[in-house]
Amino acid sequence: MNKILEMVTGYGKSKLALDSLPQRKQGQWTLIVVPKIVLIDNWKKEIVKWGYDLKDFDFVCYKSIEKKTITHWHSVIYDEAHHITERVKMFMNVMQSDNNLFLSATLNENQINWLKQTYNAELISKSF
Repeated sequence: MNKILEMVTGYGKSKLALDSLPQRKQGQWTLIVVPKIVLIDNWKKEIVKWGYDLKDFDFVCYKSIEKKTITHWHSVIYDEAHHITERVKMFMNVMQSDNNLFLSATLNENQINWLKQTYNAELISKSF
């Protein structure tokens, strides 16, 4: 399952992403990739707020994504996916994950097309 959640700021992409995660078995983790360290704390608050278990998640910034390429991930959430650069794409190409969720309010057409082609991702778009 690969989805692009292109929605305006404040729409609830984080909650929607968490609720979209397939059921996990013990030992299967979700990686959340963010552009800035401060967003990790925001995600942790959201995870707890919505009743998910923090121990099921790991976090990394786009800048240091190479540190997480060895692990096989059940799911990866790419927060603010418009921050995916060519350098990040290199590491994404070697990462193994069963499910990928790409969240953003500001993806351009090239980014959307790349995600669709590379991940066969379904675009779910909401704008007001």
